[in-house]
Amino acid sequence: FQERRAAAGNHRGDLYLADIQPLDSRNSARIMVGYHEDASEPSVDEVQTFVVQKFQGRVEPVARSAARHPDVNGFSIVVQAFAPRRPIVDAETMIKVTGSIYTDAENVFWDVETDEGGNTFLARRQEASLMDILNSNKAAASFKNASFASSKVAAAVVYAGDTVKCYSQGQLYVGTVTEVRGTDMLLQPRQGGAIKASTTEIISVESRTAELDNSTKQKLYEYYVKAFGSEPYARELVYGK
Repeated sequence: FQERRAAAGNHRGDLYLADIQPLDSRNSARIMVGYHEDASEPSVDEVQTFVVQKFQGRVEPVARSAARHPDVNGFSIVVQAFAPRRPIVDAETMIKVTGSIYTDAENVFWDVETDEGGNTFLARRQEASLMDILNSNKAAASFKNASFASSKVAAAVVYAGDTVKCYSQGQLYVGTVTEVRGTDMLLQPRQGGAIKASTTEIISVESRTAELDNSTKQKLYEYYVKAFGSEPYARELVYGK
């Protein structure tokens, strides 16, 4: 991501931010990037470049969440607010504002946060929320033609046995899918227990179940080859490293 932020060059001129689907988090959302109907379908790399350059590095795309929506000339991808991190021990050199907010010598505010693995760290507080950043760059309604409501393509294709990263009730989890019914699914988090979640809240599919039949695996492989433009990466997503 850092290399992409620093890279020179412009994104494809026909790409635009068509729609926004908030996730169960103040820091994540799924966006629909539209493209001209007479242009070729963009690759994941082109979509990532568009996101990084469109939002001037303030928003970070999650490549593994990308999904094609050819029925509306769109491409969806999960984005997260880019917030520089610091080790939690750095809080010892800062001034505590509240129980979970610190300020450093340059009067920059840092929030104490915890990732899905239970690791605590400091994240730089953003002046604008992710939704504010996204909405300020959304294409005019008269211009866009791609939207989540009009697309019949699911944002994430998952099966029982897959390992996914997703939100549920504002909490980020990594766990194994035990059941899928439409957009509803049951998840067994790594920390134990069972929770209800939605496939629309999935950030990424971390690994695929080994129980998929060869026909399904081949269809997934062909899907990812077209989406990512890379046979080795598609093979890794479906068959593992």
